[in-house]
Amino acid sequence: MRKIFVTENVQTFADEQAETFLKTKNDLEFFNEEEQGIHKVPEERWKMAQKYERRTWMELSLSTKDDRNFDHIEKFDSFNTIKDEFSNKNSVIELGCGPFTNLRLLTDMFANSQLVLLDPLINDYISHENCSYKTGSLNGKKVSLINSTIEEFNPNNYSYEIPDKFDAVIMMNVIEHCFDVNAIFDKILQILNKDG
Repeated sequence: MRKIFVTENVQTFADEQAETFLKTKNDLEFFNEEEQGIHKVPEERWKMAQKYERRTWMELSLSTKDDRNFDHIEKFDSFNTIKDEFSNKNSVIELGCGPFTNLRLLTDMFANSQLVLLDPLINDYISHENCSYKTGSLNGKKVSLINSTIEEFNPNNYSYEIPDKFDAVIMMNVIEHCFDVNAIFDKILQILNKDG
């Protein structure tokens, strides 16, 4: 198998060069044998990954208009199996929304809902030319923007009104971008209404 290494500056190295990097810079040290995976990384490691994310979207992908969001909709049959459950939700949050957000393709499901988007890079993303919420709305519907990690998100920390609990939490293609997976699921349970 060919070895590839990508730095936080989005430089790609292959083969022998990649092997050299992998000897000293890899995430195997964070692998938890008992849990069979990497569930938590130090904040310093996570910040390196965020540097990669920021550079990818804010420097190298300025003409991009989508992050596989249409692919998600297609692969999950336009989320038809859950549309009825979503139709009566009053509050919806998308965790790790990125610059384009999956919620933009689902706003018809949440016509009467308060919409909230959360991402630790959201203040950067709103300056991306094709950011789907840079005007503070999605498909003409007002949306609240939260600049936070999921792990550190506290609905009570904001001067503008957002719900303490949500009827629906959307999170797609996000877990691998977080620094503490167990804290993510704890946070979802904390902010999700009982029947959410």
